[in-house]
Amino acid sequence: MIHAQTVLPENPSEDTLRCVVAQMPQELFAPRAAFSSDMRLIGQFMDLRKRVFALGKGWKVWISGQTDLDQYDRPDTIYVVALKQATDTVVGGARLIRTDNVAGAAGHAMFSYMIRDACRGLLDGLPFDLCTDVPPVDSGVWELTRLVTDGTPGAGAAVLRAANAYLATQTAEHCLFLGPVGFQKMARSMGFTPRTIGPICGNRDGRFQAFACPVLYGDHHESRGSGT
Repeated sequence: MIHAQTVLPENPSEDTLRCVVAQMPQELFAPRAAFSSDMRLIGQFMDLRKRVFALGKGWKVWISGQTDLDQYDRPDTIYVVALKQATDTVVGGARLIRTDNVAGAAGHAMFSYMIRDACRGLLDGLPFDLCTDVPPVDSGVWELTRLVTDGTPGAGAAVLRAANAYLATQTAEHCLFLGPVGFQKMARSMGFTPRTIGPICGNRDGRFQAFACPVLYGDHHESRGSGT
């Protein structure tokens, strides 16, 4: 387990939420890997993804081992998972990938991160014109994907705050998102300053847009770096 913090929900009548930042073991298939605390949390997060995206919304996600697992679930991926403090039930989460990381095998496409790979024409179902400019490959820029909750009030906001806190520990400058246009309104309400980096696009799953947010630092929400 990399980092943990307790996050109070906006509605004080709800159970206190605890956010944990986790990562897959480097030796993913080692005998003890499946029994680590990180892997148990990540597994519950993937189960939630399957329930919401594949079963609930009918998305054609990559299902592996009866859960939602794709090419961006790999040892360098960081997972931010929200749990109810009282029961340790996973109620939300997201994953983070640094944009200068790549993964792949000899003779196969080298995947980097979702927005960039879509623009490279590697992802069926996502348009290649998501971004106006070439997506960055930069150690100071990360991508957040698979943001999901089970409907628990405050879970999504808790995940985003914990993700920002983790990115600040990595001296990150910006985080990229691909989501519904309304997602940017939520980000602004939390003090972020989203900037669109491409047109509104769509597919059978709905309409979405790529945007970037500066990582917030300190009590005054100071950000570092310039544009992506």
